[in-house]
Amino acid sequence: MQRKNYKVYFTVEAAVLYPIVLGVIVLMTYLLFFQYDRCLLEQDMGRAAVRSGSRWMQKKEELNRQLQEKDMFFDTEKYIAWESELPVWKLEKNQVTVEQTGRMPYPFSEIAEVPRYWSAKAAFQVKRNNPVEILRNSQRYRGKTEETTESDNKENTSGAVQ
Repeated sequence: MQRKNYKVYFTVEAAVLYPIVLGVIVLMTYLLFFQYDRCLLEQDMGRAAVRSGSRWMQKKEELNRQLQEKDMFFDTEKYIAWESELPVWKLEKNQVTVEQTGRMPYPFSEIAEVPRYWSAKAAFQVKRNNPVEILRNSQRYRGKTEETTESDNKENTSGAVQ
């Protein structure tokens, strides 16, 4: 009776390799969800900061009311796997700071007794500028640049041979 010699190492390699490849694919997909939600969070915070910075005539109480009612509540359905906290904003000396933290549970963290999270924080700072102040500063800057170009022209012409 002859024994047949089968090569079964391909089966063993596949049994080890397929779970690893599948785990990497699931992890990459999960990380892409995290990155997508983080980008949305930064976009929402940036938009809220720009909106609050453009309201330069409003008093702090009016701005507070408007931010709490409209600007600080975002569409949370667009986040794929994100648990976000309430946004926080501060107004100090015409400097508006808007920040929010979001988190996403680790894959299969429900199995463990204590769930763990990946978290990200987005914060933006905007200075509330008065348009009149901006125009005055630009005119001052333009005047300074014209003075320096005139003085440069005088130096260049005074050194020329006549």
